[in-house]
Amino acid sequence: QLLGGIELYVVAGTDPEVQGALAAMEGPHRENLVRVARELFPEAASHPDFEAVIELVIDAVQGGAIARVARPDHPALERMVKVLTRFVHRSFTRGRNRPLKRA
Repeated sequence: QLLGGIELYVVAGTDPEVQGALAAMEGPHRENLVRVARELFPEAASHPDFEAVIELVIDAVQGGAIARVARPDHPALERMVKVLTRFVHRSFTRGRNRPLKRA
């Protein structure tokens, strides 16, 4: 499903009708993903960069999905997930005395 969505992004670059439809759907979809992230990680939700970090994660996951098509078993993809996970954790735990817990 993610790859199908990414194909729409590619087509939207040259098809104004698809671009309009995608724009109408993409904003609410991302807002929903951020809402779900706030529910899953309520301790991090008050962080001033929470939404920006979640947007970065969404974009990184989409990029990883594209890369996986060309090189599904490449070890860089697994490393990317580990680094992204550490980045997110560090982004939200700086200055905290205890680690974040998932709801």
